[in-house]
Amino acid sequence: MIFGIGLSSRDNDTIWIGTDDGQVRLTQDAGKSWRDVTPKDVPVWAKIATVDVSALDAGTAYIAVDNHRQDDFTPRAFRTHDYGKT
Repeated sequence: MIFGIGLSSRDNDTIWIGTDDGQVRLTQDAGKSWRDVTPKDVPVWAKIATVDVSALDAGTAYIAVDNHRQDDFTPRAFRTHDYGKT
């Protein structure tokens, strides 16, 4: 299930989504195709609690991960500056 949506203020075709099972997906063509850009350190079945897209830098996004459902309270936040490649 989609839990978080990040919309680019710079480009109407760029949409980031986070799911409640630990996946991050990106489209740059208004939803015609999607790419899995999930960071490798996100635990399976963790919830992507927040997706925040930079208003100043194209390709930059931040995610916050919540894994309390698996009794893991470690704070996790990730950032990318290259549309999820790294």
